Amino acid sequence: MVTFTSRAITDTAKMAYKHLPNSKSIIPIKETLYNIDNAKSRAVLVEGIMDVWRIGDGAVCSFGTQLTNEQKALLATTFDTLFILFDADATAKAVRLGNYFEQIMDHVEVIPIDEGDPADHSYEEVRSLKIDLKL
Repeated sequence: MVTFTSRAITDTAKMAYKHLPNSKSIIPIKETLYNIDNAKSRAVLVEGIMDVWRIGDGAVCSFGTQLTNEQKALLATTFDTLFILFDADATAKAVRLGNYFEQIMDHVEVIPIDEGDPADHSYEEVRSLKIDLKL
């Protein structure tokens, strides 16, 4: 474990997410990718840990839509193929990020969703997605 993050599950908290301060983390949260150790040459990039939990191995999260240079470098040097699957309200950000990675990676695809986020998908939808993406 290098750091931790938590999420409020009710809508009453001022902050939905709380991360361990960088000064107490072995690796600051925005310098790593959650679940990178469970992805091989192909990965699907999602925003949050709950999305990773739904998709499982092959999914990595950046803890939001704004990636640091460290996170971009990790993605570019670790994976040959990258699929970007952000929440429905962040499709434009996913496309911009896809355009960036297209210049430096072998294969990049943005997978838009109509509503919600990847964590909302059913087990069958995720299973079909993983088969399609060969994860």
